[in-house]
Amino acid sequence: MNYNLRSSPINYFKLLKVVISRWYWLLIALSFGLVSCYLYLIFTPKEYKSSASLKYEDKKSEISELLSVRNLYDRTNKVESEKSIILSRKVLSAAILALDYQVIFFEKVNFSLIAVYPRKPINVVFLNKNTSATVKHRFKYSQVDKKQFELCLKTENIDFCKIYNYNQPISVLEFVITINDHLWNEASSPVFFKIADPNELIETIQRGVKIDDSQNTNILKIKYIGTNSAFCADILNAILDEYLKFDVKQKENTLAQTSKFLNLLLAEISSKVEISGSALQSFKETNNLSNTNSLAAENHLILEKIGTEKHLLDVDSKVLRFVSSRITENPLKGISTYNLQGLTDPQLQGLVEKYQQLNLTLREKLKVYTSDSDPVQFLDSQIKDLQSSIVKSLSEHLNLNLQRTIFLVRLADSIKTVLKTIPKIENAANSLASSFGLDQKVQEFLAHKKLETQIVNAAITPIATILDRASYPIEPIGPITLSCYLVATMFSILGGTFAIITIHLYNPFIYTKEHIEELTAIPILGVVNKSYNQPQSRDNQIVLQDFPRSSFGESIRFIRSNLNFIAPDKGKVICITSAVSGEGKSFLSINLAYSLTLIQKNVILIAGDLRKSTLHASFNLPNSNGLSKYLSGQTDLKSICAKTYISNLDIITAGPTPPNPSELLQSHMMNCLIKELRLFYDVILIDSAPIGLVSDIKPVMKLADVNLFIVRCGVSKPSYTQTAERLKEELNLASIAIVLNDFKSDNFHNHYYKDSR
Repeated sequence: MNYNLRSSPINYFKLLKVVISRWYWLLIALSFGLVSCYLYLIFTPKEYKSSASLKYEDKKSEISELLSVRNLYDRTNKVESEKSIILSRKVLSAAILALDYQVIFFEKVNFSLIAVYPRKPINVVFLNKNTSATVKHRFKYSQVDKKQFELCLKTENIDFCKIYNYNQPISVLEFVITINDHLWNEASSPVFFKIADPNELIETIQRGVKIDDSQNTNILKIKYIGTNSAFCADILNAILDEYLKFDVKQKENTLAQTSKFLNLLLAEISSKVEISGSALQSFKETNNLSNTNSLAAENHLILEKIGTEKHLLDVDSKVLRFVSSRITENPLKGISTYNLQGLTDPQLQGLVEKYQQLNLTLREKLKVYTSDSDPVQFLDSQIKDLQSSIVKSLSEHLNLNLQRTIFLVRLADSIKTVLKTIPKIENAANSLASSFGLDQKVQEFLAHKKLETQIVNAAITPIATILDRASYPIEPIGPITLSCYLVATMFSILGGTFAIITIHLYNPFIYTKEHIEELTAIPILGVVNKSYNQPQSRDNQIVLQDFPRSSFGESIRFIRSNLNFIAPDKGKVICITSAVSGEGKSFLSINLAYSLTLIQKNVILIAGDLRKSTLHASFNLPNSNGLSKYLSGQTDLKSICAKTYISNLDIITAGPTPPNPSELLQSHMMNCLIKELRLFYDVILIDSAPIGLVSDIKPVMKLADVNLFIVRCGVSKPSYTQTAERLKEELNLASIAIVLNDFKSDNFHNHYYKDSR
């Protein structure tokens, strides 16, 4: 069966009373929350945040005009590339080295060890350090006197405490250190320190650095969050400085390789100039020639110009082939730098610069991700697209140079045909002069390019400038003491309230009259208040006799009054039952019988539970003769009716337990007993067996004028009320009512629904 309560609006005032009734639960929850907050504040180190910002140069890219597809290398990729460089191990390692952070010192705050950077309580000097070795455990340093100290180290394999002299070499694992004595006065208490592990520091810094690129500007905001305010600012400034140095170094490497390439070309052409000049001078001296303005000289001048252009085309083609060969190499063998100064096309220069940048980003990504990860695959796709565009552009330039060279060769051939008619000596002299002049111009061109490279190298600037350097944070960002206590208080109260309402809502027992009314339509005859008074005699259960003015006594008298309206005065038969034992049937039967005698009613109390009756003990009567013997025909009515010490109250005890109690109660003898008792008594009270355990009492309930179904507060379950419903339908009972027993007023168990009636 479904025993869900009806759906009614909530009375929030009653709900508040339910919560307040268990105020001590809220107090316990609040205490637990505040203690938890206190422990959290003790064991959690405070965190600080330091911020800085970079401004990048504004450059307009024209790559999209060269490519026929959408520009994939927008600001997002630029920022992602720079973020990878900022967080690269090379930059972070240089930043750590700049801080000289080889030893980390700690002090005990509350129950935690907190780094005390930049303070150095003692001076630890490395005499020999293995860069590949790491020590993840902390040393404990304690002063002994001005000359000695104690050093302790406890690991899985090492556990020692030794006394050393100051400035004495100490071999620990793969390190050799010494501790100087000039700072010993500052170390009055034990000092904890550990040898910094660069890999661990880099991972810690990478977790602490936060880069904000949400704004669509050329300004990059960088934050660092850590437990040491000074370290937050210093490491952030060191990272920015080393990042800019790294950028300048990359540009210097590029220009250095360009300069080296120009030097090779310049040395080659200088040798040719020297040879051609010597040949011309020797020819002139041998043939005693002078300068002329003849037609041959003019033609040779044209040939000289053609040769100059052809040499320039050859140099340009060499540069293009050099770049093409480097572009097709595997970029992961090393970041290639190219002769960007030799590229005459600015758009092609932009493509090559972007290609270098993407290769650098790919190498940094491969240190973090695998080659088949999405970020690496995305960058690899970009590099392949750009590589294809560069190779295509280089090929087009080479083809143009080739066509121009072919044209110049043909033009030169035509001029040479004309020159055949010129005297051979003059022609030879002019040819040597033309070759010499051509070599000089090429030499001047290369020298000019070298000078340009040197000027650019002298004027190198970083890719960005530092707008705001990091400063030492004063106030921590967390945990905030006030916020912690406010949150703990709020959640404690909410959690306590939720627990109270949940326990109240899912309570498996009946506590109130309203709860019964929501479960069943059977009327409630009355509510018997809990008796807090103890009878004078241990066996005496008649509380009403000893405490007539108690709330319990008033509730019994209220039920007695209601009984007068639902049954005749003479020969009224009342059967009292319940779903299970322990719900107070016998206790209520005795006190109700006593209350009826107070209004001069002649009452007889029958122990109808032939299996487990205790009524005889309450009146100090024997149980050797009783109802079971009468129903089995072993005795008569007069012998089983016993007088009690209470006036107008008689009792029929249960008698010995029979083997067939159900059959006896269904016999005609029971009907005869009730009929005969109606003639002599005003009220016949039957204390029956629990109907939920046995079915003995069903025939007796049919004989009763009133059936009282007892429900005990805090003991009976909601399903027990359905037993009363079933009995009413099954036995066709005309009058059945529920009595709520052992009721105690408690706002916690009150229902917080509004009365919809």
